[in-house]
Amino acid sequence: QHYFIQINLSMASTSSDDHYYESEGADSRKIIVRMLNYRTSAETIKEYFGQFGSIEKLDLKLDADQNSRGFCFITYESEEAREEAIKAGPPTLDGKEVLINKAIPYKDKMKTNRLFVGGIREPLTEEHLRSYFAKLGNIQSIKLIPENRHERKKGFAFIEFDSQEAVEEAVDKKNPPRGQRHEINGVRVDC
Repeated sequence: QHYFIQINLSMASTSSDDHYYESEGADSRKIIVRMLNYRTSAETIKEYFGQFGSIEKLDLKLDADQNSRGFCFITYESEEAREEAIKAGPPTLDGKEVLINKAIPYKDKMKTNRLFVGGIREPLTEEHLRSYFAKLGNIQSIKLIPENRHERKKGFAFIEFDSQEAVEEAVDKKNPPRGQRHEINGVRVDC
């Protein structure tokens, strides 16, 4: 389980509901800062990155013990501030050079042409999977994951399609792909 520290500067609040807050267009104003010193505080981050423009939200990721996981997300109030922060290059914070990049929106990061299928058991075979999922798109490969010792199937597979649209169809267009149930040859599987 992971926790985070968030300083939401535009709302001046730190309630647990704030992590759902994203103003319109936030993805175009967000950066990810990686390789942070684990002792770097939210205040140090805010002090350095605030020089490029007003920060709407600072989201410092923490582990279950409330220790930094070494990265954070910063959402500026303007795209220009984000560009200035990136253009300035990697700073050194608390003795460690950090990496700065534009944050990739979660929904875009999750687009894939590879489908996870769990819950596979006898009597399902690769042929059953191919027959069922071929109606969604052209299948490039199916990989049933075997146990190392006995070559017995572990109960899941990866199906690679030639397009991400087939995966979106398999998961009923949920983004990120998750939790769609299918019944194949009398066996219920989850994608």
